[in-house]
Formats: sequence, C-alpha cells, structure tokens
Amino acid sequence: MNIITQETPTAIEKNEQKKKKRLLVLVLLLLALVAIGWYWYTNNQPTQILSDGFPEIKNAEKMTGEQLKKYANQAVDESNVTINVYPEVNINADGKTGNIWIQNLPTNRYGQQAILSVKDSQEKLYETGLLEPGYEVTELTLTKNLSSGEHPGVVELEFYDLDNKKLMGKTTVDVMIHVNE
Repeated sequence: MNIITQETPTAIEKNEQKKKKRLLVLVLLLLALVAIGWYWYTNNQPTQILSDGFPEIKNAEKMTGEQLKKYANQAVDESNVTINVYPEVNINADGKTGNIWIQNLPTNRYGQQAILSVKDSQEKLYETGLLEPGYEVTELTLTKNLSSGEHPGVVELEFYDLDNKKLMGKTTVDVMIHVNE
C-alpha cells in the first residue's frame, strides 16, 4: 500500500522555490556585474577617442608650470576666447620640420584646433589636433616640403565646445612661414 503524505509535495515545492530564488539571485548578480563592467568601460576610455568630426588629440604638450601659474588666478571667461599664435613659423633646411607656437590658454573654456595653410593656395600643411585649455604646440612636421624662402601663410583656428563636442566658431591669423636654407 502506498501512502502519500502531504509533506512530500510540500518539500518538493520548497526545493523548487529555493532553486528559483537562487537562480533569480544569480541573474541579478550577473546583471549587476555587467552594469558595473559597462560603467567602468565607458568611463575609462582614452580622451583621444572622440566623436566623428571632432579633432583628435595628437601633437599637444602640457604647458609648463610657470606658464600655467601665469594664468592660475584668472577666471575662465565663458564668452571669450583668447588666442596665442606667434605670427612666424620657422621651418628647418629640410623644408619639412620646424617650430610653430600656438597656445590654448588655461583661461579659455573651449578646445582649439589650428590648421596651417599656404595663404594663396589654401593647401593644408599642418594640423595640430585638439588643444585643450592649458596645452600648446611648439614643433611641427609639414605634410609636404616647402622650398627655402618666405611663404605667406594662414592659421585657421577652430573652437570646439568640449562638453558637447561641437564646433563653435573659426577665425584666422596671417603668418609668415620662413624656410631656412
């Protein structure tokens, strides 16, 4: 004679409920780990990976401590941009490498990109990449060799909102490109 008691189905149901609770806890733990991993991954990407159309950081150097101290007590002006571009570019006898002086002052709110071109042809010779406030470029390598002598040039400055990664405006500065013999 088989006697089935009430305890047997209840024990099985309890085991099933325990299994379901364990599975639910494991799924929630897995989701939490995935969320933490995604958050860590998205917040630890290098600053060079920027949205399309936004210049990449490539040639900039941090301004020296002395240069930064000069601007430390000045407040950032939300509506103005101060540009520092030396109006002469010196190219070595190789016709390709040399010096340029462009600073994005720490008192600026916007990032900058400078593009050096031959004035008459607008042929692009050099691009700084993004200069965040407090960064400068002093050395360059041109995309093509220039013959010795003086060449009128222009530096086009593009200003980018660093928060929204959008172009905010442009201006130009005339420069003289000196190529040594």
